[in-house]
Amino acid sequence: MLAVCVDSPGADPGRLLATVTAVDSRTELKQWQRALLAAAEIISRVRLGVPVPDDTIEALEQEQGADGGYCLMPGVTGLAYLAFSRLGDGHPAGRRCLDFLLRAQRPDGTWRYLSFDIWDTTLMVRSLRGISAFDTKIRKRALDFIEETQSADGGWACKLGLESDNDTTASAMIALAGTVGSQRGIPFAVDYLRRVQREDGLWTTWQSADDVPAPDVVAHIKTALDSHPSTGMDTTRASDWLLSQGHLQGGWSAHWYPSRAYAVVEIAQAVGWQHEVSRRAARELAAMQRPDGGWPVFRGATDSAPAVTGLALSALVRARIGVPTRVFENAAAYLVETQTPEGTWPGVPIMAGPRPFLNHCPQHTHAFVSAGLRDLVLGPAVGDR
Repeated sequence: MLAVCVDSPGADPGRLLATVTAVDSRTELKQWQRALLAAAEIISRVRLGVPVPDDTIEALEQEQGADGGYCLMPGVTGLAYLAFSRLGDGHPAGRRCLDFLLRAQRPDGTWRYLSFDIWDTTLMVRSLRGISAFDTKIRKRALDFIEETQSADGGWACKLGLESDNDTTASAMIALAGTVGSQRGIPFAVDYLRRVQREDGLWTTWQSADDVPAPDVVAHIKTALDSHPSTGMDTTRASDWLLSQGHLQGGWSAHWYPSRAYAVVEIAQAVGWQHEVSRRAARELAAMQRPDGGWPVFRGATDSAPAVTGLALSALVRARIGVPTRVFENAAAYLVETQTPEGTWPGVPIMAGPRPFLNHCPQHTHAFVSAGLRDLVLGPAVGDR
């Protein structure tokens, strides 16, 4: 879509160039933002018939990965390929882009968004620990993978090969909490979180100037730091901010999984399940249960979603607000009825990415449902670890 916008016959290359060159070179940007800006500048300059600075070309070349792609993203790589192709046939970096795109194409002819190996692993550990089969047979290998993929800057990326982000760093720290190996990497992770903390005591998702604090990310970081009490970092301002968000109209919201249930589970864990804001949010969530026993992705939606139902179960079990037994029975019945023969559950798009679109990651559906059933069977203490 972006490629069409910047290189279509109706696009205004002059306006695009002015927008691109107005960005201060000292502004901290995401990896893919730097690539997109350089590619857009090349395309607009070529269309205007003005020289392309060598440092702009070099900047785009430097962002290219060893696999020929840009941040493992077909969309960004496609725009870079368009830029290099405008510089003349046979540009080496352009050929590497094309090779990446051909390899990334799926058998059905499409290209897909990223899968997140590190984020997914941390999420699975957090969702499945406490289940004996997972703890005895799988957990150690998952934790080893998390330890081994810590970045040189002390953080973790959502996918190996990308820059560290604050949300995955926190999720990794939560997954490693209480393990022997965690003590090796945690001090470096804390140093990373200290460096990227804002002056107001909050955190954004990315290390970029245009990002804003996300309640779910701030909650994860507070939970992560609280899980390693020796860090010595004060999270009071983060907690106060999260509680203030709960008093806003509509209550808590999350940026990365824009479902009320996800926001309640992750933020209440950070501020405390027995806080009156957490308990009120859980009661409001209980009232959203549909006649089929499930919960919808968004308030007023006609269809229930297994992932959101699992999250709602976790919230109601951990909040201990005294909901009727039938609420849990109906939710469990819904999940049993919707489970596929393979053992997982059908999913719908619930993750925000690539923004502003929602994406469906089957692993996330499985994780959220499994966590809800685990909490229902084993009790809230397991899910709070």
